[in-house]
Amino acid sequence: MVPLPQEGKTAQAELDSNAYEVGIAYARPLIDLHQALRRAGYPAHFVDERLLASGVLRNYKVLFVNGQTFALPESVQAALSDFRKSGAVLADRSTAATLPAPVVHELDLSTQTFRGRALLRKRQAEAAKTEREKSLFETTKLENEPVRQAVPALKALLARTAARPVLATDDLDLVVEKHLAGEGALYMVLNGHEEYPQVAPDAKYPRYNFTPARTSYTLQGIPRGATVYAVEGSDWRQVRELPDPSRPQAASFDTGEMKLYLVAPRKPRGLAASAAGQGNALTVTARLDGVKMPWPLTVTVSGPAGNALYQVHRAMDAVGSYTESFPLGSTAAAGTFAISVESAVGKLKAAARVRLKPIPAKPVPMTEAVRVFDEKTLRDFLRGKPKLAIALGNDGQRALAEHLAADLTKAGLDAAVKPEAEVFRKVSYPRVWSPYATVYSPGGPTKEAPGEVERELSVGTSADGDWRQPKTLVTVAGNGLCDWLGQDRETCYEPGVKLYVDEQRNVAVLNAEPRRVRTTSELRGRWAHPWARLYSYLGNYQLPPQLPEAYTTDSHLILLGDSRSSVAVRALQASELLLQTVDEKYPGPGKALIQFAWSPFAVGRNVILVGASNDTGLRAGVARLADLAR
Repeated sequence: MVPLPQEGKTAQAELDSNAYEVGIAYARPLIDLHQALRRAGYPAHFVDERLLASGVLRNYKVLFVNGQTFALPESVQAALSDFRKSGAVLADRSTAATLPAPVVHELDLSTQTFRGRALLRKRQAEAAKTEREKSLFETTKLENEPVRQAVPALKALLARTAARPVLATDDLDLVVEKHLAGEGALYMVLNGHEEYPQVAPDAKYPRYNFTPARTSYTLQGIPRGATVYAVEGSDWRQVRELPDPSRPQAASFDTGEMKLYLVAPRKPRGLAASAAGQGNALTVTARLDGVKMPWPLTVTVSGPAGNALYQVHRAMDAVGSYTESFPLGSTAAAGTFAISVESAVGKLKAAARVRLKPIPAKPVPMTEAVRVFDEKTLRDFLRGKPKLAIALGNDGQRALAEHLAADLTKAGLDAAVKPEAEVFRKVSYPRVWSPYATVYSPGGPTKEAPGEVERELSVGTSADGDWRQPKTLVTVAGNGLCDWLGQDRETCYEPGVKLYVDEQRNVAVLNAEPRRVRTTSELRGRWAHPWARLYSYLGNYQLPPQLPEAYTTDSHLILLGDSRSSVAVRALQASELLLQTVDEKYPGPGKALIQFAWSPFAVGRNVILVGASNDTGLRAGVARLADLAR
């Protein structure tokens, strides 16, 4: 799970790993390879292995496989074999999986090497003599140096394949991308140059040090006779047509600027626009004449008084057309609305006018007693004849719940009334454990508290973070205490352990020594317990109890009532998953609201809420749900 570097400089280093580090160490080498390819002039895409069998590789020339250790599914192997007939499969030395006739290259962007570089940078930073030198190892310029170094080798490797670059340059700090649609293409060239500023020895370098640049490059793959427009500047307001797009381009970049090159097979003959009013909205349509491809537009909608109501930047679709609806509202002035559609690329303009009289909006009272959200989804779910548990929140709902169960059974569903506590329960925490936990068992002499004691507490299984108060002497009681929130490893205190919390809320153990214990299923079963308090997630190592996943169920549920009548309804409504919460004000006495929630408490276990604030509304909601099931 955590392959360690074997280099001599880092072989004896200690590496702290967690869920974040494992994910980063897996993803970063892939991201570095992606960046190196784009700096080499080759746009690259990440492809999920599950898509390979669908033929997604048919538009590619090269597939890189980096760090693949597990065997690929048979369908993926078959797809790679088909691809190998016309393309190249390039694998690094850390790839152990069997691949069809791969070309194994020496480019080293493996997880082990990434970890080795990180450890080496850490050691070098610790040995630095000034703040300036120490901060050097935290800059992106230094982090990206392996990517720059990989570019020449990548160019040589790809030159032996059918892949072709879209940009030719000796510059290692230009990042390229290319998009195709319709008859056209868009080249994107990003300035990634960085230079360290002059700073004093006791000052730090900024993490990012991007700078303007002057460089040159040649666009590749431009069809003969094509028209190419350059869109430049940090605000993309400078547009020019390239006189000879096949020649090298001398370019001056602002800091972080991306230049765009729109490639068209020919110049468009013009631009046409029209507008139509429908209700209280205005629909604008535009079409490019003579070319079918995306094209940048600026669309302005002006009211009868001449004031601009909308001005938006848009792009046409792959066939050179654009349609958008602009809401005007019922209070907009009646009259003639003017539409302007312009493009700085090719200096195209079109205009249209339309008369429109907005329709005043009137409130429409809702007369029905029951409102249903997501009715189609709800009907489709019931049509599948799921097994349903009607969770009984209180005995006052029993007769109505049993009546609903009988109606649903007549409709061919398997429905049963069950106590809420039987089908809806709290989840035990911690949910995710580190491979090892620290366990303290009482024994040996008891040390004096290393500070003033203002209070004494006895805490047990259900204790939450409130026990960690300054100047507190704590005795662990009951079945013990598992302390895990905000920590990278679970700490388990056996009954009888004494703790002291100092002014900084640091915990000192007074009568026990720690043991490092594997978190087996038996250990987790003993120390994980239903939560006592909900928390918000603040980026800690552990997932704290929070809605809705702090509860779980094994059944599809039907819930009745509101937050006062049912714990499950209260949890569902507080989780903010519903379109509308139910209370005495809405939908109000005598009315009900039926809603569908997908997997709120457990994946694949859905919930239907018949929400009402009194018995009359609940009866109406239950009757409506029975109708939906028929």
